[in-house]
Amino acid sequence: MGNVTLVTPEYVVREARRVLSVKFALTEEAIETGLAEIAVAATPNPPVAAVAEAAMLIQDRADAPVVAAALQAKVHALVTGDIHFFSPAVQASIRVLTPRQALDLVMGSGPGAGSEADGS
Repeated sequence: MGNVTLVTPEYVVREARRVLSVKFALTEEAIETGLAEIAVAATPNPPVAAVAEAAMLIQDRADAPVVAAALQAKVHALVTGDIHFFSPAVQASIRVLTPRQALDLVMGSGPGAGSEADGS
């Protein structure tokens, strides 16, 4: 199995904490404990110009900062269940995977798993 680091802009980490607290009624301690189990690399929020460029790629403009941050961080793949990210324009700029595809890749059981999951 390959090593995985979650790379995400700072505001996404803040939003995840809020959602976990509000929608799932998790305590701050439970959230921090869970996040401590995940290798998270919070990146700086992308510059306004990068977000504007990313907005040209994705239908839902609210998702443009996520695309911009992924491009800025030069991630291996953007993992999401949001259908807006699977547009041809976004996929031409960055590899987009569903959570299932990413898990299969990391576990070495999905398409392309051999060379990419183990770094060879």
